[in-house]
Amino acid sequence: MKLTLTYKKIIAQFAGFSFVGIVVTLFSILLIYFFIELLQFNAQKSYILAYIISIALSYVLNGKYVFKASLVIYPYLIYYSIYFSGMGIGLIIIWFLKKLFFWPEFFFTIVPVPFTMIWNFVLSRYLFNYYPKK
Repeated sequence: MKLTLTYKKIIAQFAGFSFVGIVVTLFSILLIYFFIELLQFNAQKSYILAYIISIALSYVLNGKYVFKASLVIYPYLIYYSIYFSGMGIGLIIIWFLKKLFFWPEFFFTIVPVPFTMIWNFVLSRYLFNYYPKK
């Protein structure tokens, strides 16, 4: 069975989104490490700060290279709300895991990544497809 052009496009976008996600996640992990190990912040505070800083990089890379959309202010603000909702999901997962396990603080921030990635892709794809392309 041949994949339709739409499915191929979605797969290509997901691959690009995943690559950007890897880059931004590595950047975010470095920030989290810096906040926890050097500044002695807890996991939640580190997670929030790294998330806020990384969203801007993610918006530019995904908008420009993955979805080839115009980078304008209104979708940028919506993009933040998408990622903040994903952060909320991540914080709930961290809270739940901390009730069950006694892991190092750093590990708790890694577990939510696959869940928030899928959430963010679906909503970001909708956002970038809703606004006009370049």
